[in-house]
Amino acid sequence: MYVLLLTAAMGCAAGERDSFTENFADPAAWRTNSTASTVRTADGAVEWTLPPMQPGLYFVERTLPIRIGPSHVLRFRVSCNEPTALEVQLATEGLGPRLFHIEQLRTAGAHEVAISAGAMGAFGGFAWDTADQPLSVRFWIDGGETWAGGAVPRGKELKLVFSDLSISSPLAGLPEDVNARLTVDARRKLKAIHPHVYGHFLEHIYHSVEGGLFGELLANRAFVGPHGFHMEGGTLVQSGMGSDTKTFAGETDWTDYEFALRARKTGGGEGFLILFRCASEQDFYWWNLGGWGNQRHALEVEVNDGRGIIGGTTVDGRIEQDRWYDIRVRVEGDRLQGWLDDERLLDVRDATHAQGGVGVGTWVTSAEFREFRVTDLSGRALPVDFAEGLEADQKVEVWQTIEPAADAVTFVPDDSSPNTGIVARIELSKQSAGLSQAPINAVAGHTYHGVAWLRAAGGRAEVRAALLGQGGGTLAAARLPAAKGEWTECKFVLAPQESDPNATLSLTARGEGELLIDMVSLMRDDSRKTGCRADLLEAVRGLKPPIIRWPGGCFASIFRWKNTLGAQRERKPFYNGPWGEWDSGGFGTDEFIRFCREVDAEPLIVLNLGSWDSPSKVDEYFTEALEWIEYCNGDVATPMGRLRAANGHPEPYKVTHWELDNETWGMGVEAYAERALRFAKAIRERWPNVTLYACTFWENEDARLLEVLGRETDLISYHLYDDPNRFGAGPLAHEAVWKRYEKLIADSPNPDAKLAVTEWNAQSTDWRTGLFAGGLLNVMERCDAVQMASPALFLRRVDATAWDNAFINHDHAGWFPAPNYVVMRLFQQHFQPTLVACESLGGLNVNATLSEDGKTLVLKVVNPNPEPAKCILDLGGSFTPKSGRQWVVQAGLDERNTLEAPGRIAPVESALPTVAQAFEHTFPAYSVTVMELRNGNA
Repeated sequence: MYVLLLTAAMGCAAGERDSFTENFADPAAWRTNSTASTVRTADGAVEWTLPPMQPGLYFVERTLPIRIGPSHVLRFRVSCNEPTALEVQLATEGLGPRLFHIEQLRTAGAHEVAISAGAMGAFGGFAWDTADQPLSVRFWIDGGETWAGGAVPRGKELKLVFSDLSISSPLAGLPEDVNARLTVDARRKLKAIHPHVYGHFLEHIYHSVEGGLFGELLANRAFVGPHGFHMEGGTLVQSGMGSDTKTFAGETDWTDYEFALRARKTGGGEGFLILFRCASEQDFYWWNLGGWGNQRHALEVEVNDGRGIIGGTTVDGRIEQDRWYDIRVRVEGDRLQGWLDDERLLDVRDATHAQGGVGVGTWVTSAEFREFRVTDLSGRALPVDFAEGLEADQKVEVWQTIEPAADAVTFVPDDSSPNTGIVARIELSKQSAGLSQAPINAVAGHTYHGVAWLRAAGGRAEVRAALLGQGGGTLAAARLPAAKGEWTECKFVLAPQESDPNATLSLTARGEGELLIDMVSLMRDDSRKTGCRADLLEAVRGLKPPIIRWPGGCFASIFRWKNTLGAQRERKPFYNGPWGEWDSGGFGTDEFIRFCREVDAEPLIVLNLGSWDSPSKVDEYFTEALEWIEYCNGDVATPMGRLRAANGHPEPYKVTHWELDNETWGMGVEAYAERALRFAKAIRERWPNVTLYACTFWENEDARLLEVLGRETDLISYHLYDDPNRFGAGPLAHEAVWKRYEKLIADSPNPDAKLAVTEWNAQSTDWRTGLFAGGLLNVMERCDAVQMASPALFLRRVDATAWDNAFINHDHAGWFPAPNYVVMRLFQQHFQPTLVACESLGGLNVNATLSEDGKTLVLKVVNPNPEPAKCILDLGGSFTPKSGRQWVVQAGLDERNTLEAPGRIAPVESALPTVAQAFEHTFPAYSVTVMELRNGNA
């Protein structure tokens, strides 16, 4: 039995700043959501009684008689007979938007609780300017076994006695127009802030590297076709490791039929997707065989791109590699059946889709499909041809053939190709024919260094490379030699005399016989020095990242590091399935390390533990991971050290930060911890001083992760992406979670472990993202659990189809900083290493930091509210400023920078008109301010 006992005396005054009292002895004032619980009063107390705890939500609440705001503080005293967790809410009606705070009562006995309304986490879209008033105060317990880390005792009577309950505003007594207060004690040094909180994360995603930071100007230099399925004889082959890869056949008006085929898994971590009644590419059923980490089969239905499991269809099972399976699906009315090797595993009724064609697919798995048969229920064959749907996909992307002799150029297989086996073939004549690619940002005063591998046969060939302006005029041109009978690397240099941001590179030839072309490359002079596009490299330098995580993200789970070594011409492109683009392999380990050195950052490399592949291949990934570390850290006496030296880098790279895969949640905590433990022990034995990061499994499971793996790892890698509308409350909600992690880690086998928030952001590039970034950076600076952080996305090409949240946004010719870039750069420019005591009242998110010499005090202030904060700033005699400056970033919530207006949102610098140990200052609405106070000469 649970008993909640409340005693209180509150009185109501007219103003929002005042405390209030009211006789809470009236049981009618309180209401509960559950008929299983009762509310009664006794001796001026409110007693809430619950039956033995069952799964479900239980709360008791009362409407507050005054309008409150973020400056208010809720205080009460609570005694408990068992350790537990209590959630305190300020709530709108029902289960709508609300503020919440989970108070962990870790010991029996008395506890003093004070909760700032402005610091409470928001749920369900709560915002002060839109929330219905008056609010209710609500006390909440979740009966779920894992809620709040399983802190609610089960099978025991719980008694909570509340007293001295009050709601008040600490701003009472201040001038009426003052609505915030900051109190700083610079003498109270709370902690050292780890500089790695300002790290970054470079993933190969949405042309952040290919077509972005990597200095190569040409896409598809080896003439690969669009990624997808292809036919080999009568077999449909899917060789990539992309997620949600599928292809369709048949007619959308088919109704009842049987669909049979054979399928074989050739690699990857899951099985097959068998699609039927495909009304469109966004509306279908798919039978997911070997899904969810190759643990079970289930039928899913997709409607307008939204997908969910149909109840009662899930069965345990897996798909073995290199084994042919017979698969059959029968649809008749609303009855859907499926057989795997003649065993019926699916039999369900669902009427979502009544008609449609068929399809097959994979999820981070490669596979082959053959012997397709579709028949109606009378046995009559229906025509199904997967090859027909693929014909349009066999063209080479990006490259254009040049008119009027476009037909003279074809892309053909050639076993002698220096790279992929596909080459461009030109039938030579007196008329020039060739290839072109655009856009190229041609800038006068720069030189463009190119190379093409050529082979001429059957006569002579005159080959010309040129940069052409948008009007067709020639900006620069060069002649290339063409070797006869063998492939020759032909270099050329183009020096445009005029600039054109949308120029075209053309490669043409005329003569007799034929000319074969492969591996065409172009790089500007200032990129050749670093391997990176110069303007994007400067954009990265502007953030001064102390550490950079690479290569992923999901990209890490498909990345095989050895494929990106050696001469560029020998690196074969591969499909970046998770993000739908080809990767040339041109930006590998050596290029990443050079990039880190260019921007003075430590590298953090994410190892591929094979979590997306078959468990039978784990030994292969184990060896590959250890060899990768040896490549980076071994001397030339080691095999991988010799390989690094052969690639031009004799000195070890000394990479100390290594992460054990990425987002391995599909494996489950036990399987991941077991695999990661094997890798970690081997790494520690060889390289005892490296720093190891493990993947988090969220709060409820990380106690087990740390129990198994904690002694061998230093940090656990936590990810968060938030709704940009939570720009104010979201950071504070994450702070509450990380405060609970401090206890979780302290109780683990490795109490020195820390959190690495290796992916974070709000999903936008408007000003909401800037406010969120400022608030979260403040939170991470002051949380003891957080030692390292790196947001995503770092870079993104503006034509990407999703994830509009990047710090650096670019096209082929320019870039602009998003608000998160603007704010993070500002905070980094004014970084000071010591966090000092600071109390904020009035809904401001504030940190105070002090320089090592004690002469500079920096305040980072985020005002996420729609009203200006007129603030009393009180240094309490702890710091005597002689001068001060501020940098303010303010914008409307939907404002953003663009390629055309890259500086619309930017800091505005000014001197502080007045500085003293206590002074008034106004922080604008929806603003981020950095205030720098100095007690010595500037």
